[in-house]
Amino acid sequence: MVRYKKIPNGLTLNNQSNTKIREARGRSGGGKGGGDRGRREEGKKRGRRRKSAQQGPYDAMTDSKIKPQPNFPPNQTLYLSNIDWAVKKPQLKRSLLSLFSRHGKVLDVICLRGNGSGGKCLRGQAWVIFDSQAAATQALTAERGFVFFGRPLMVNYSAETSDRIAKRNGTYGQKTKEKRAAKRMMEETEEGCAKKSKTAESNQGSDTPSPILLAKDLPDEVTSVMLEMLFRQYGGYKEVKMVDKGTATIEFGNETEATTALKGLNGFKLTTSATLDLTYG
Repeated sequence: MVRYKKIPNGLTLNNQSNTKIREARGRSGGGKGGGDRGRREEGKKRGRRRKSAQQGPYDAMTDSKIKPQPNFPPNQTLYLSNIDWAVKKPQLKRSLLSLFSRHGKVLDVICLRGNGSGGKCLRGQAWVIFDSQAAATQALTAERGFVFFGRPLMVNYSAETSDRIAKRNGTYGQKTKEKRAAKRMMEETEEGCAKKSKTAESNQGSDTPSPILLAKDLPDEVTSVMLEMLFRQYGGYKEVKMVDKGTATIEFGNETEATTALKGLNGFKLTTSATLDLTYG
């Protein structure tokens, strides 16, 4: 027979229920003092969770999220990626300036969203330009993997020296201008990269595949730098050599890689009146 007893709040519980209540009170410390201690412990746990969710330095927990970083020569400009797209540009610029100015004088922070003409989206990326290479190196070492707005920050040297530094050092010359012109030309004629002219198709059918491509009848304004910018996007690219006026060779690692580049760029529109004529070398 199950025995019941009355408790002060008017509810009737059996002996088994009363035992469970006593066990629960024992785990919490019992009485008012135990409840206070339980609430304090829970508050501490919540505080630790909030702290770990905020921005913090690199540790082993974030290492697995960081992709292998490219290896560019040291310079005064750092390239940042893996930034949350939701962060607004003004807030992003202020936060990066605050983070990186701890390591030295920052000349500029560049945050772009796009080129405004249908080009590649640049969200999630930024560039930080330091006054000295030593400060940039210190910042790279300290901030790589820093949890920035909930994501590990990828930091590396920029592939190219920034225009601001190049102008200050007197190295902003014709080569830099040619690279910028080649990039603009690639963006404006991006769709033409995948097209082939009828003439190129007939030439390809009669040539023997080779890891070296031959570009013929090039306009005078086309330079080796421009050709390099076009072909380096394909795997296995090695180098471009200007053989003669209007002629260049492009070397790849093997025949398959050269064929992929030939199919992609044969008939590419170099100027308003000239296209890229490629065959195997």
